[in-house]
Amino acid sequence: LDSRQPRFEGAEARVAEAEAQLAVARNQLDYTRLLAPADGAVVERRADAGQVVAAGQTVFVLAVDGPREIAISLSERDIGQFRIGQQVQVELWARPGRRVAGQIDELAPEADAMGRTYAARIAFDSAAIDAELGQSARVLIARSQDSSLALPLPAVTRFADAPFVWVLAPDGGSVTRREVTVASFDEQHAVVSGGLSASDWVVAAGAALLQEGQRVKPVDRENRPITLVQGQ
Repeated sequence: LDSRQPRFEGAEARVAEAEAQLAVARNQLDYTRLLAPADGAVVERRADAGQVVAAGQTVFVLAVDGPREIAISLSERDIGQFRIGQQVQVELWARPGRRVAGQIDELAPEADAMGRTYAARIAFDSAAIDAELGQSARVLIARSQDSSLALPLPAVTRFADAPFVWVLAPDGGSVTRREVTVASFDEQHAVVSGGLSASDWVVAAGAALLQEGQRVKPVDRENRPITLVQGQ
């Protein structure tokens, strides 16, 4: 009996050791499976099949299902004019002329070290315009403290020594001349401080070739036809 007791205790110890090794092996086996924390789409793969990766190394980047956001950058000169919650308009390049409301949801507290710009994220109703991951968009921000509008230089011309622009009429197919007040110029833009509202659609190129009431076909900067929505 005395000799059997130590053998029994030794067997128990070996069983406990084997169970501990089994638990470690099962734990390591769990790490061979990559489980997504939520449903979504893989937008980036950072490792190939058969590649040895270190613990904690990112293998896939996942875009979780849910509302889309737009990432933009704001210059140092302009950052002071924006705030979280500020209202904006969003327009996809793939769907020109269709705009939905959005707002600034995130605003970086410091500038990027390389580009000296401030990252911002725009929340909007992505389902309303069928926004897909990776699409490009325009974000239009109205500055409530300043009603001035920056237009491309070719949009502003002169008649009888008065600056004017061509504005699309409510029918969306003809243009009408409208005098404006130009506050300043730079190399690419004319800053208009009077005569226009943010909802007006203005001819940005070819203004010198137009006449009052002339019919036009609206296109975007990529020369794609667009359907204009008045009042946006």
